Amino acid sequence: MRFLFKINPKKYIFWSFFIQLMLFGLAFIIILKLGYLQIIQGADLKKRAGINRQLGKGVSFRGEIFDRNGVRLAGDTTIYDIYAHPQYYLDDKGPKIIAPILAKYLRQPEGKLLEKLSNNEYSTISIAKNVDIDTVEKKLKPEIALQKIRGLDFVKKSKRVYPQENLASHILGYMNFDAKIAAGVERTGHTNLASLPEIKPVEYDGRGNMIYDFNTDPAKVTEPLKGGKLVLTIDSSIQHVAEIELSKMAKKTKSDRGVVIVLNPKNGEMLGFAVYPSYNPNKYNSYNLSIIKN
Repeated sequence: MRFLFKINPKKYIFWSFFIQLMLFGLAFIIILKLGYLQIIQGADLKKRAGINRQLGKGVSFRGEIFDRNGVRLAGDTTIYDIYAHPQYYLDDKGPKIIAPILAKYLRQPEGKLLEKLSNNEYSTISIAKNVDIDTVEKKLKPEIALQKIRGLDFVKKSKRVYPQENLASHILGYMNFDAKIAAGVERTGHTNLASLPEIKPVEYDGRGNMIYDFNTDPAKVTEPLKGGKLVLTIDSSIQHVAEIELSKMAKKTKSDRGVVIVLNPKNGEMLGFAVYPSYNPNKYNSYNLSIIKN
């Protein structure tokens, strides 16, 4: 076999030895660095990692309430509180970029938002409370990601909703998560509605990302935990008719209050319990207390 160039044995041995020496030196430096991190800084790094990691079970939902036919009377939905952290803005122009985006979707004056965002006296600034999930997930987050904005925090939480509004309001009562107060079935059935299934807590890093291990079931830890459900004996159709007829009669007779109770004569089950005047549990705090406790 003929070579196109001549190989100098002395130079070959020299460069071969030189390259091996360089690789050995690099490996030695890496080993020293790893040893320094493990032995000298190991305890401190472990402590700092522990501070950043936190246990959590994600978002949990209170149990749902249904009538005898499966009509949903009460349940939870996801909402967000929005906060700003001035220390994490990319630069001084951060508030001027963020304010117009928030104003567009939160329907707040841009000038007021700019003033809030520019306040460097506090590390955490409350921007908005109880923002619906569609506004955050479908509008705000995509645009913020597109603009590569930093310094905003979206805190997920649950809100109790009553899809049938005034229907059976005096039976259901209401639930306020922030104040931890309840009335009606929400109060008497609290133990069952608030009971959550046992699940192994998962860890989150400092950025809120879930830390998986070999025993983590992604399906179980990512879906919201739900409390036990309650099924009432009332029939929504009968309840609706009872409330309509009671309201008509109360207005006709100019009565301040009224009650209609509908029972199943065979077993005594309550099929309807109408009270006049009624209220909307979604907006219970806008009603006079005498109506709620009627």
